[in-house]
Amino acid sequence: MFNLLQAKLETLGYSKRTIYLTLAILLIASTCGFIALVSYKDVPIVRNSLLYARILYNLDDFGREFASSTDAYNKPLGFAYLSLPFYYAFGANTGLKILSFVGTVLWIVSLIPFFHRLKDYWGIKSLHVPLFLIITICNPLVTYQFISAYPDIWYALSFLWSVYYLDRIFSKDIMWFDGIAFAFWALFSMWVKHNGFIIYPVLLVMFVYKYKFVAEQAKNDPQKKNAYWIMLAATTVISLIMLYAYSFETRWFNLGQNSGNFLGGESRIVIIGLNLIFIVAFFLLTTGFLTPLIRLVNFKQNKMWYTILAIFVASILFYHGTKYNVRYYITVLPFFSLMVLPTLLSLTKKHKQIIFSLFFATNIFLIFIYNTRWFYNLTDNYQSMLPFDNLRLNNEQLEAENDLLAINKAANEHNVDKLYFISFYYEDGAHYVWERENLLSDQISEVVYAKTWDDVEKQVKSETQSVLIFDEYKQARNKIEMTEITKKVYLVSK
Repeated sequence: MFNLLQAKLETLGYSKRTIYLTLAILLIASTCGFIALVSYKDVPIVRNSLLYARILYNLDDFGREFASSTDAYNKPLGFAYLSLPFYYAFGANTGLKILSFVGTVLWIVSLIPFFHRLKDYWGIKSLHVPLFLIITICNPLVTYQFISAYPDIWYALSFLWSVYYLDRIFSKDIMWFDGIAFAFWALFSMWVKHNGFIIYPVLLVMFVYKYKFVAEQAKNDPQKKNAYWIMLAATTVISLIMLYAYSFETRWFNLGQNSGNFLGGESRIVIIGLNLIFIVAFFLLTTGFLTPLIRLVNFKQNKMWYTILAIFVASILFYHGTKYNVRYYITVLPFFSLMVLPTLLSLTKKHKQIIFSLFFATNIFLIFIYNTRWFYNLTDNYQSMLPFDNLRLNNEQLEAENDLLAINKAANEHNVDKLYFISFYYEDGAHYVWERENLLSDQISEVVYAKTWDDVEKQVKSETQSVLIFDEYKQARNKIEMTEITKKVYLVSK
C-alpha cells in the first residue's frame, strides 16, 4: 500500500521530502494504532459495542431468519456485517476492534487524496500535506478509533470519499464512473450509520451552487453530459434502495426501526444548548491550541463548503445523542484542519513554532490520558478529567475488566459455579457477551440473565449454594445480605 501511495504522489508532483514525511507519519500512526490494538484486544467491550456483538451473534445464529426489527437492537447493520470475517476468526470482542483498526488506517490514508483534492480551495500547497495529517490525526479522539469497536470511523471514511467524488462530479475533471463511485460511498455511509443521509443535503447544496456550471458542461461536452446522467441514475438507484429499506424489513438495513432516533430526547433547545458546550470540548480535544486559528478563508470562493459544513454541524447539534459523544464531529475534522492551515502558515517562524509546539505537546498528553488506562489512573490521583467519549469508554472498559477479574477470582476461591447477570442496557443488549467470548472462568457453569433484580429476587433467595451477582445498575443493593466485591459484583454466601 505504501509503495502504491508513494508512486501516486510522485505522479502528482509531490517532492521526495514531502512524500517521505507523509509516509513516515502514516507509518507512525498505523504502528501506534497496532500497538493499541494488541494492548486492548482482550479488554472487554462496553456500551454499544456490546450491541454490535449481540447483532453478530444473531446474524450467526439465525442466518436467513435474522430480522432487523427484533435482532438488531435499533442499530444500523453495516458495521456488524463488515465485522463478520473478523468475528469468525477472533470472536466479537477482538474482531470488532480489528475492524476499527482497519477502518482508521484506511481513513488516515484517505486523508491524502482528500487533501490533494480540496487544498486549492484554501490556498494550501502540496508540501503542507504532512502538517495537515498531523493536525488531523494527532488527538485522542482519532487515536481511540483504532480500538473503539464503534462504526464512527467507517462513516467518516465513507463521507470523506462521498465528498471527494462529489467535488469531482461538479468540476471540469469529471470522469464517467464518478457518479457510480459517489453512489457507492453514499450508500455505504447510510449502511454503517444513518447519519449518512446528510449526503443528500450536501448534494443539493453543491448542485445549487454549481448548476450553471453543470449546465454549461453538459451542453458543450457530450461525454460529461453522459457522466451526469450516469450519476443521476446511480443516485436514483441508491435512493430507491433506501426507500425500500425504510418501507420494508430487510436483513441488510435497519432503517425503519432506527429512523425515529434522531428526533428523540429532551426539548431541542436543551439539546442544542448542551451540544454547543460539547462542540467546544471537541475543539479542545482535537485542534486544541490551534483552534483560534480557524477562520473562513476565501469566504466568497468557499461559500459552498462552509454551507455544507454548517449543515453537517447543525445536524449533529440537533441530535440528542451527541451529548458526550463528541467523536461524531470527527467526520468533518479534516475540514477544520484545512481552515487552520492558512492562518498557521501565515505566522512568523517563531510564532509558528511556539503555537505548534503547544498543540503537539498538549495533544500527546491528552492521547495518553484518554487512551492509556495506567496513565489516566496515575493522573486521576491529582486531577479528574471530564468523562466524555473515549475516556468514558476507557473507564467503563477498566470497570468491566475489574468486574470480570473479581467474578472469576471469587468463583475460583469460593467454588461458586452460578452467576446472576442483571442488566437492562438496551433491554438485554449486554447479555451473553462475556459468556460467549469465554471471558468467564471455567468454574462458572451456569449464567442466569435478567433485566431487573425483581426478575430473579425469589430465585436468588431460594438458592442453597453460594452464587455471584453482577448487577450493572446496582438494583440489588440492600435487598439481600451479600458481600460487595466491586461496585457491581456481589457474593451471596450460603
